[in-house]
Amino acid sequence: MSTVVWFHAVNSQEQLNEVFQFLKNGINQIVMVEADILMGKEVLNSFSWIWNLILSQDDKPIMSHPPWTQSNLTFESMVDQIISASEDKNNNLQDLKTLKFDFKSPIAVEICLKILQEKAK
Repeated sequence: MSTVVWFHAVNSQEQLNEVFQFLKNGINQIVMVEADILMGKEVLNSFSWIWNLILSQDDKPIMSHPPWTQSNLTFESMVDQIISASEDKNNNLQDLKTLKFDFKSPIAVEICLKILQEKAK
């Protein structure tokens, strides 16, 4: 019998790395991931607010939950990493059964759908 493991609010690169590490352990579990998406600033370091302000870019879909509007993980980067991990035979990505995206911004929905359309080509 499999156990269901739910990763909630996977909104940073560090949290996504934890999911991938868990999957690599290959414990035959059903893994579900939930992440929040809003329009905000991409930053390089999720722990340094001073650096983040200096490195801010235009708003884009990021993995974050209000009131935070900065993240070191964009939607596109998360999708790219999941696609890449799915091609790695050493991964147990088949255990990842659900990706739930909680959109916090209507504008982000349209942009994310366009990103997914491009990735599907």
